[in-house]
Amino acid sequence: MPETQTFNSPIATGVRALILLAESYPDQLDLQRLLEFDYILVHTKDVDGPPSIHPALPLRSGELLVRRQLIDRAWPHAHAASQGGYFTSKQSAAIGYTAPKQNYHVQVGNWVRERRGIFRLST
Repeated sequence: MPETQTFNSPIATGVRALILLAESYPDQLDLQRLLEFDYILVHTKDVDGPPSIHPALPLRSGELLVRRQLIDRAWPHAHAASQGGYFTSKQSAAIGYTAPKQNYHVQVGNWVRERRGIFRLST
């Protein structure tokens, strides 16, 4: 039986990222700011807000690094799903996917370059 991920699944993280991006529009968020806002969204009690949706574990100092990896994997899936499976280099650059990172994802087979500036996720 596959392992179920309760907290911070790529889909949950991607949905939160989309909500944060939509709410910040027309301002743009870089990936670091997106990570910080996502952490605050999940741990609202840490900033004197309402009860947090995730438990306050004592050893969560590495959570931002884990969150970075999740958003890195989840963002293209969530964003492409809202645009018929495609996203642009400009959209990915706006949250921290520089041209070298875009090229990396194409080279390792995560993304397919449909034409200049247009990507889709590999199947």
